[in-house]
Amino acid sequence: MISRIVSSLFRSASSKKSSHRRPVEPLESRMLFAIAEATSIITDNRGETQITFNNALDPATVKSSTVQIHTAGADDVFGTADDVKIDGIVRLKTGNRRIWWRPRVPVPFAAGTTFSVKVSSKSVKSATGERIDGEFNGPGLQTGDGVAGGDLLLLSKRDKGTVPVARFSTVLGNIDVNLDTVNTPLTYGNFLHYANNGLWDYTYFHRNVPGFVIQGGGFNASLTDNTATGLTEIPTIAPVQNEFHTSNTRGTIAMAKLGGDPNSATDQWFFNLGDNSSNLDGQNGGFTVFGTVKNAGGLAVMDQLAALTVKDLTTIANSDGNITGAMDSAPVVNPGATAATLAPLTDLAIVRRVAILNKVVAFPLP
Repeated sequence: MISRIVSSLFRSASSKKSSHRRPVEPLESRMLFAIAEATSIITDNRGETQITFNNALDPATVKSSTVQIHTAGADDVFGTADDVKIDGIVRLKTGNRRIWWRPRVPVPFAAGTTFSVKVSSKSVKSATGERIDGEFNGPGLQTGDGVAGGDLLLLSKRDKGTVPVARFSTVLGNIDVNLDTVNTPLTYGNFLHYANNGLWDYTYFHRNVPGFVIQGGGFNASLTDNTATGLTEIPTIAPVQNEFHTSNTRGTIAMAKLGGDPNSATDQWFFNLGDNSSNLDGQNGGFTVFGTVKNAGGLAVMDQLAALTVKDLTTIANSDGNITGAMDSAPVVNPGATAATLAPLTDLAIVRRVAILNKVVAFPLP
């Protein structure tokens, strides 16, 4: 039975923009292959932005002055003098091909606020010294027009569709989840409270029952105290009404709750590792499935998490009995971890961030 532990600005696009790529002349081929174009742009509703390029970038050119995030100012118009620059940290990942911008604070603006993204082609260069080819061509399309130069400039906006996607950024990779806003609107609203306020940042999976479920969402690891003492409970709001509708089959995510109380779910959730419908659909009013893992990549990450070594960590040095009592089957990424030596950030199966993915659209140029 699933248990729930109760807790108390901007430069215009380059004039070189054209609708067709220029033919490659033999003498230009070496320069063209060095051009860096963005092949993937992922943003979420709290500002985190990841832009992947087809070629490596020069790390010295990627910094907070060349990769910027803004929200609109009082005039509610982008590209004007009162735009608000959001303070963030810029890193290069994945062989220097991926720009990772993240805000310095968990919630830099109200979740869902539209923001702009600019990568300066004047400053950001490929590893071979060429300016990026950045003109935004639309969501899911490679940037540029085949000629070096052209800022990458776009807006990140809230996805107003009926199936928003939540990204669980785990220590072993991302799990994207299609959320059910139609059949479980109350649970969806409850989910947004915790995700939008950054309450699940640096939570961890505290329970792993192989072949059954992997559960998390109830506790946080500390960024300043990497010991068991630093583990804390996530503050909860009022329980959400049960909305059982969809079966607990493999790859679904559902709310955990107290035994004997169908309407007791708050912040903890679990991924179904197998088909648990015969067990969980009829138990305790049915466990509310509010989402489904979106793709095979997410299922693979889920399975990798489920394959981690399981440890009884109930004797860790933490005075909160809700935390210690929940960790009798905790998955660990460090097989050598023990209750006495636990370093949560490096030993536990951390979920670094849970946020709703945004959609990206063209910047409205004058």
